[in-house]
Amino acid sequence: MTGDQISGELYVRPAGPFDLEVLAALHAICFTAPWDQTWTANSFAEVLAMPGASGIILLDKDNEPLGFAVMRSVLDETEIILLAVRPDCRGRGFGKELAQMIVERAHAEGQQAIFLEHAHPNVAAARLYQAAGFKQMGIRRNYYRNRNNEAVDAVTMRRDLAQE
Repeated sequence: MTGDQISGELYVRPAGPFDLEVLAALHAICFTAPWDQTWTANSFAEVLAMPGASGIILLDKDNEPLGFAVMRSVLDETEIILLAVRPDCRGRGFGKELAQMIVERAHAEGQQAIFLEHAHPNVAAARLYQAAGFKQMGIRRNYYRNRNNEAVDAVTMRRDLAQE
């Protein structure tokens, strides 16, 4: 098994340049809602090449990818760009594990806040992030475009680490 054990039979490891196809494949099966955008291996390469960007992959004991997260830290803030768990693995706390890992890492790095956004209709994401201590900051009207080119609002959220 490669990676650090985080609980039970769950492991996590950093996403690297050889994981771009894995990340794109996971994204394709995780992000299927009408408002979701397609990410290719090249999309991941571009984002992960940005200063402060990183990714993690959640694995089972057989080294099978269960989910991932991509984030970016700038100065004293972190942004969660993507966080996903395979549909067949949802409802088992894996998203919570990924979110908690990001929070712990941000704390360890001295970050003051974590930001994210999600599509307004994505109720599961809202519940996950609220349970992880994020508070809604606002709404970005017409931020996303769905597959029919219709506007979808984004919910912006923040977790203030400076007060913890």
